[in-house]
Amino acid sequence: MYIADHSAHMREAELLAREQRSHVEQIQLQHAAVLAERAVWTLRLESLTTQLAKLSHDQETQKQWHERPLRHEIVKAGTLPPLVRICDVVTNPAILTEAARLLASLASTPLNKTAMAAKHAVRAMAKLLTTYETNAVMYKSVLQFALVALSNLTHDVLRTQVAQSGVVPCIARLLADVPDISVRIAAAHTLANIGFAGTTNQGAVFMAQGDMELIKQLGATAKALQSPVTMSIPLTSPPATSQPPVLGRSSESHLLQHCARGLANLASTKVNQISIGYSDALPTMLQQMVDSNDAPVLTAYGFLCHQCKVNKVRVAGQNGLAVLLYVVATAERFHHNPDVLSATCLAIASVVAMDANLRILEDMDGHDVLLALCMSTMNVRVLDASGRAIAAMAPTLEYKHSVWQQGKPFKVQDSGGLAALERVAALVYNNTSSSSSSNTTSKDLPTWLQHGLDVFRMTPSTMELDHDGLVCLCLFRPARLCIHVEQMALALASGQPHDVTNPKSDEADSVWDEVFARDAVAVEALVPIAPDALCSTFYTS
Repeated sequence: MYIADHSAHMREAELLAREQRSHVEQIQLQHAAVLAERAVWTLRLESLTTQLAKLSHDQETQKQWHERPLRHEIVKAGTLPPLVRICDVVTNPAILTEAARLLASLASTPLNKTAMAAKHAVRAMAKLLTTYETNAVMYKSVLQFALVALSNLTHDVLRTQVAQSGVVPCIARLLADVPDISVRIAAAHTLANIGFAGTTNQGAVFMAQGDMELIKQLGATAKALQSPVTMSIPLTSPPATSQPPVLGRSSESHLLQHCARGLANLASTKVNQISIGYSDALPTMLQQMVDSNDAPVLTAYGFLCHQCKVNKVRVAGQNGLAVLLYVVATAERFHHNPDVLSATCLAIASVVAMDANLRILEDMDGHDVLLALCMSTMNVRVLDASGRAIAAMAPTLEYKHSVWQQGKPFKVQDSGGLAALERVAALVYNNTSSSSSSNTTSKDLPTWLQHGLDVFRMTPSTMELDHDGLVCLCLFRPARLCIHVEQMALALASGQPHDVTNPKSDEADSVWDEVFARDAVAVEALVPIAPDALCSTFYTS
């Protein structure tokens, strides 16, 4: 009995051990199969990852290839020396036209400016102009694209080199003498870019009588547009301009735009401003601001209003303030173009920078038009420019005090000038600390806006007049206002500096500081070179 039980127990243990061994072997086989399958998928994943990385790299390489600066690559390939050589030795007008056209296109890329200066591209273009200016009929395309090339070269960096090359008198002669309007447009554009910055450059244009030629073209073209028979029909493919082609714009509109822009750029020195003032430029500009609906032309005319005191008087005397207000009030005729509205508001801000002109604007209730624009527009540039015009209507504490002393209302403040400037501070300069309390210190605001807010916030109870006629502030006024008044007192005590542009008869009449810098109304522009009909399909694709 004992032996049988022992045998059964041994048999049971043997079967149990065999079952455990088979189970372990099965688990090991399954684990090995899982590992083998995992290794296979790991290899597949690595292969797919490698393929995906290669595909992504290929796509990025193709994207960089297609987006690379082609004009710079053309220059890096060594095309400048043969192009300059062609311009020096070839006389065929068709070949010279394409060579000058390619140089003009290459000059529009900033990366090419240094290389083109080193390879004497300016000298080559100047030689083309001086050589063929007497044969403008046959070589008009050569002259046009040589001027466009110089215009693009003067953009940004090579302005002084072009001005010192001695070609400026030739450009002025081309503007005056060549009958082809495309050449005159390119010449006006080049003079405008040369006069964009630099007293020496502007002096070169002035000595070559470039300003007078711009004024003559401005007047002649404006008269031609007013005549029953226009000079040309609207272009389907307009000449190279500083902006994308606008459907229906005529050649005369392009010429007016660049002539006005050139005069606005040159009007940064007193001598040029006086020269412009004694010409027909200002009356022509004001008449065209009434008659023209072309937005770029109106913008350029607005920039021309930043002038010296004598010209401010002339603009106001020729009903210029009414014209500027008319442009703002009839914005629908140029589709509320923000460039026009901004330039016109800056022009108003500049013209009213003297007592007599500001009083003329107040008598016309011009503040209502500006306040309506400032409170309704959502364009940041227009909002800033209209705010500057409103701030210019509150020039000093003395002016505000004198208005109150005469028993007159301070119209711009009574109509909501403070709210308008606070809107400018909040939307343009992201300053929400402005409030009706003059003790509130607003941070990060420009000087003109902070000064305008301070002037508007002053009340009769916070100002008094001392025996010298200076406005004094109560002791609880902000420190910045006290400093401002002290500076004005010192200026009055030391005497006003003599302004050479002021007539002797009105030297006592002050001119207030401008609310914007001269750079705000100086414009330079590139001339885009569109592809010809032969490669238009490739270009668009």
